[in-house]
Amino acid sequence: MPGKEHMYIWWAGGGIVGTGLVVCLHNGLFYIDTRFSLLLISVWLVISAVVIAFCMTREVTLLPFRNGSLTQTNLLIWIYPFIIAALYSVHLVIGPQSFQATTEALLRWTFYGVFGVTLYRVGREKEGRRLLKMGWLAMGTLLVTTALATIYGILPLPHIILRTDNDEIAATGARLGGLLQYPNTFGMVMAVCLLERLMAIASLSVTDLSRKKLLIASGSTVLTLLIALCLLLTESRGAYVAAGVGWIAGWFLLRGDKRLIYLIQSGIVVIAAAFLAWQLTHAKLAPPLFSGLVSLVVVMAVVLMLSRMSTQVLNLRRRTYRYIMAYFCGGFSLLIAFVLLACGGLLLRLFRLGTLSARTVMYSDAWKLFKNAPWIGDGGDAWRKLFHSIQSKPYVGTEVHSGFLDILLDLGILGFLILMLGLFAIFTGLIKSRSILLPSCIVLVLHSAFDFDMSYGLVWMLLAWMVGLSFEESGVAKPLDRAYRGAGADVRLVRFIYGLLATLLLITGITGFRQAESLRLYTLANLSTQSITTVERVDLLQQSLTLDRSRTSTRLALASMSTPAAATTILIKGIHYDPGHPDLWLALGIAWAVQGDMRAIPALEHVANLDRYDREKQGAVLRNLVLLAMRLEGEHRFNEAQSAVSAGRRLYLRYAELENHLLKMNNPRNDRDFKLTEESQVWEKKLISIADLIANSME
Repeated sequence: MPGKEHMYIWWAGGGIVGTGLVVCLHNGLFYIDTRFSLLLISVWLVISAVVIAFCMTREVTLLPFRNGSLTQTNLLIWIYPFIIAALYSVHLVIGPQSFQATTEALLRWTFYGVFGVTLYRVGREKEGRRLLKMGWLAMGTLLVTTALATIYGILPLPHIILRTDNDEIAATGARLGGLLQYPNTFGMVMAVCLLERLMAIASLSVTDLSRKKLLIASGSTVLTLLIALCLLLTESRGAYVAAGVGWIAGWFLLRGDKRLIYLIQSGIVVIAAAFLAWQLTHAKLAPPLFSGLVSLVVVMAVVLMLSRMSTQVLNLRRRTYRYIMAYFCGGFSLLIAFVLLACGGLLLRLFRLGTLSARTVMYSDAWKLFKNAPWIGDGGDAWRKLFHSIQSKPYVGTEVHSGFLDILLDLGILGFLILMLGLFAIFTGLIKSRSILLPSCIVLVLHSAFDFDMSYGLVWMLLAWMVGLSFEESGVAKPLDRAYRGAGADVRLVRFIYGLLATLLLITGITGFRQAESLRLYTLANLSTQSITTVERVDLLQQSLTLDRSRTSTRLALASMSTPAAATTILIKGIHYDPGHPDLWLALGIAWAVQGDMRAIPALEHVANLDRYDREKQGAVLRNLVLLAMRLEGEHRFNEAQSAVSAGRRLYLRYAELENHLLKMNNPRNDRDFKLTEESQVWEKKLISIADLIANSME
């Protein structure tokens, strides 16, 4: 490999691995509206734009063309993220439910695209694949060690363990969420890593007894045990089921002795992990440091010994005996593991359907939203922005718990079809190459259908990683002119496309930098209230709003420090960028009410419709209608005051009827503690007294 090409692979591969590790340390890139996420994405996009421009001038192709390559046979694998990003950009033109959320989705998917293309390019080379394999193991090791170090008290990290007294959420009182801080997604990632390790162990040659191979096998076995332990401690039913389906797929994918190794090693790892999980659950994931570590080390040693002894099964002369022994060991281990898990309480949640019924209600509400905009959706974060206005029960669910439903709500049928085509292309490529990562890919996609894993950037990065690791060695990429002439393309057209792509990536990256700076200024204004003057704080907020006009939090903060007339202007502009935000409408309604403007009535009524199960907002609406009616009555605007009173009493009656309807439900799922508050009853009495006062004044 030429020196320059060699350096490119190492720099790009190092960037990929480094990005994967820091993403693991930052909640798996779940939150996009943070300075870390925005800066990370923006740096990737700007550097990608520069690299594309450089390659265009030096006539080097970024996209390798080789016969039989995964990219050539399945073009959608690396372009579908860009198509999805383009659909979000269309929403920015036609007007989404939230400009900020849609812009963040555009940034997110553009990042997935450039990260995937870079990863695929690196994965085409031998040195690149070695880096990617090291990075995959490093990420898995980081997630596992931080989780277990917290459990054993070595490195206590916040939010790693979810503790609750609600047995519907955690049967044993504690669930492992890891650095992702969400047990279900962490369990899915652990299942992905577990199957990758089991398939890798099964693929190792049992006849190679060199020290290097033995060390690799021993390290893989220990890591596999720790991954399986973390998976069990998540109490994620979906992850367990997805792991089982993926394991079966791996069994069908392997042949001969590899299948037997896979079966035996799985049995050994599962029974050992179940034993450790049984101990840890009894200790509520807080075992004594010394005895806990001793137990862990002893189990590791036993697993290594059994793994080494299990290879003796393959030395049996008769093939039939080998299969009988392998299946007996695997079945017996599964039975013992099941008993241990049952004794530890980890299987109790399998038979509790409370959270499953809640998801059924959520999916039903999501279907209602989908039917409102079935073809192209409502833009970024459609569920989070709209579900309060249509939820049939007062559940707490800012995530729809289905990655596919999320795409349907954001981008409609069109975006969903693009996603399905991309995933189909990925599965086709993995099946054709008989990749050992196919079971892991099945787990990721299957579990994401019933949870919000796809909201994590790490999940899409892992999906791209699986494809990159499945490439065959290709050698050095062709120069731009020869590569595209061989493909029958016009080089000048290709250069124009490269130039356009570089420009778009640069613009998108700059947008991300502007959002990051806007967020910094907003945060500074909020954190420095004691050390700066009001004028300086207002100036910071105005600068933040100039950089990102769609930032609702900045508008609300600035409006709260402005006169009612100035606040009205600020908030009306904000509603253009975030039309479904109830806090914007509430602030606008209050600003109009203070001025005695009758437009406050429909604004406040809209707030009650946007979030009908929020008792605080319902109370705020009634309070401000009372204040408006009192102001109007004091100004002798009796007819207008009567309109405000009528609106308030109408909303109060609907509020009370909603509570009665909720009380009559068999399973109300009242996670938001919705009820008719005493404060609201006081406002109703005031409305009645104002109505009487108006009637007496008009006589």
